[in-house]
Amino acid sequence: MYPTKSDPVKTGSYISMLRQKREMTQFALATALQVSHQAVSKWETGSSLPDIDILLAIANLFEVNIDNLLLGSDKIEDPITDDKLLYSQTIACKIKTHNDVSLLLEAYEEMREEDITDCIQTLCISEPDIFQKLCTKLSSNKIRQVVKTLRLSSILPIVACKMNREDITDCIQSLGIHDFNVINTIYKEV
Repeated sequence: MYPTKSDPVKTGSYISMLRQKREMTQFALATALQVSHQAVSKWETGSSLPDIDILLAIANLFEVNIDNLLLGSDKIEDPITDDKLLYSQTIACKIKTHNDVSLLLEAYEEMREEDITDCIQTLCISEPDIFQKLCTKLSSNKIRQVVKTLRLSSILPIVACKMNREDITDCIQSLGIHDFNVINTIYKEV
C-alpha cells in the first residue's frame, strides 16, 4: 500500500541529507532555489514544508522523485516514475488553484487527458473557442463526460465532430435535447 501522508520531519531530514551529499550549505541551496536560508532551515528541521513549486525545483536539483521528498525516503513501495504524469498533475493543481485558464491553454498539449478534463470541469469552462481547442486532446468519452457534467448543450454541436455517435447520443439524452433541428445539426458534424 502506498503511503498518502507526508512527514515534515522526514522530508526535512531527507532534504538535508541530499544537500549534504552535494556538499552544499543551506545558504547555497537557498540561493539555488531563490528562497531565504531561514526557509531551508525550517524545512530541514521539519518546521515547515516547501510549496509545490519549490518541491519540484528541489526534486529537479537533486534528481530525485518528488514522492521521495515528501515521504523522506529513497525507498518507496510504488514510486511514480513518469515525469509527464507528475508534470501534468502539478500543472493541473496550479491551474485549478489559481483559476488560470491561460495557463491551461499554454500547457494542455503536454498534459494528460484526465488532468485536462479535471481542469475543464473545475474551472467550468464553457467558452466555445476554448473548449473546442482543449477538446483536440480529449477522447470522445472524455468530451462526453465534460459536456454532461457541465450541462453544455450549446457546445455539443461544436465538439460533435470529435465524438463518436454513441457518446453524442448519450449527451443528447442526458441533456434532454428534443429539438430535431438541433439534433440533426449535431449529427451532421459527425
